[in-house]
Amino acid sequence: MDGTRTGGFTQVSVPDGYSQFMLAQLFEPWAADLVARAGLQPGCRVLDVASGLGPVARLAAAAAGPGGRVVASDVSAAMLAVASARPAGPEWAPIEYRECPASAIVAGDDSFDVVLCQHGVQFFPDRAAAAGKCAGSPGRAAPP
Repeated sequence: MDGTRTGGFTQVSVPDGYSQFMLAQLFEPWAADLVARAGLQPGCRVLDVASGLGPVARLAAAAAGPGGRVVASDVSAAMLAVASARPAGPEWAPIEYRECPASAIVAGDDSFDVVLCQHGVQFFPDRAAAAGKCAGSPGRAAPP
């Protein structure tokens, strides 16, 4: 596929709509459920694929604590800019924001304990390739 599924998310105006109409109403409650189901432990290393405004990454950072690591990836620089501007908690794992599609994530086999993707798989141009990369992680992969 040519990437048209994700093209709209790179628009500068997208984060405003997500913030206003979807973040508190849908994505934050779903993120809380996803992170709870994943059973993240202090010190864990988490990859959040299709992070958007970062609700999963933020909750994962809180759960992982200062000894953990969270990488939030997304195709949208605009979404990641808004996510990274939000204040982090003092006892959170650091969150590293990476602009890249899921299929381009480069990580060693032992880089992450958990791979999470809340609301993105349906937008991936090559869902099978992205899922294969995530499933290849030796840790637990929580379903989207």
